[in-house]
Formats: sequence, structure tokens, C-alpha cells
Amino acid sequence: VPSRPRRPSTSLGELTLSVGGGGWISVPFETTGSLAISLGLRLVQRFHASLLFFSGASSLRGVTLNNLPRGSLGLQTHGGFGTFAVCTDQFVLCGGLLAGARITTATAMGPTTGPRVFNATTTTAALPEVGGYGRVMLPLYGRLGLAADLAIAAPLGSSRFQVAGIPSSQVSTPAVDFLGSVALSLKLF
Repeated sequence: VPSRPRRPSTSLGELTLSVGGGGWISVPFETTGSLAISLGLRLVQRFHASLLFFSGASSLRGVTLNNLPRGSLGLQTHGGFGTFAVCTDQFVLCGGLLAGARITTATAMGPTTGPRVFNATTTTAALPEVGGYGRVMLPLYGRLGLAADLAIAAPLGSSRFQVAGIPSSQVSTPAVDFLGSVALSLKLF
């Protein structure tokens, strides 16, 4: 007996929550680990939309003046993106676009000993980013799955952080961000 072809779904599909770890590579200057959280919704037939959040591990750069250490500049970067992708029939492989913001917080800290040339201060810069997005989803058991997210994003603008009066401490916004994660995924419904 021939089987009947499956009719495509015309309603909303699955809502998934994914949490995992990954990496954040900013070209040209930084590679850090990251925490990734994604809330995704399978839409009519073969579409997937999600909110994707990355939080990069903080990095620390030494600040020197006349070749003497004078403190440090700490950077912490976060990203929040909306994605929209087209998926294969089996909903295993998806590719599409993402748009969102890269938020970087910089903290300048003076040395704990010796002469201080600046006081501790914190500032934040947010820049919009756009790019491409891909996802691979593999079912594991029941409602659990494994998801791998990959993204490339470019900022629409630039920002710079620098300790006042110390040009060698300057750090600029990278030209491109590469984001990737592997996460445990749970189908909420």
C-alpha cells in the first residue's frame, strides 16, 4: 500500500530553547569563549526565526606609559540578534540572515601599587550589526537535541576605547565578528 504524502504544516511549529558554549572571534584582535542562548520558533513549513544571545568572556589588556605598567583595560562583549532562516525539509539545516547589536563594556583600572595615572572608570558602546546565520540541528532523545549555531556579523559603524592621554591603550571595534556555539536544545512545544 503506497503511503500518502505528508502535507506541509500550515501552523506554527516548535518552540525551542538552546543553551551552550562556543567561541567569539573578532577580526582583527580578539578570540574569547562565549555563552550562547537561543530561543527559536519554527514557522510555517520550512522557516525558523530566533532570538540569539552571545556573551563573550572578558579580556584584559595592560596599559603602559613610557614602558611602565600603569593599569589595565578590561573588555566585555555581548551580542543580541534576531535571525530568520530557511530550512531543509527535515528541519536539520537552516541558513539565513541576522541583525542585532554588539554591546561592549570597557573598564579602565589603575594599578594597585605605584603611581596612578588614571582612575577606574567604565563606559559602554552599542553598535548595530548585520550578517549571515546558519544552524544545524540533530535530534538526541525525545524533546532533546543538539544545535550548532554559526554567524558572521559586521558592525554598521565603529567605536573606540582609550584611556585618556595614553594613545597606546586604544582599542577599536573589530571589522567582523565570527560567532559559533554548540548547545543542548529543548523543544518546549
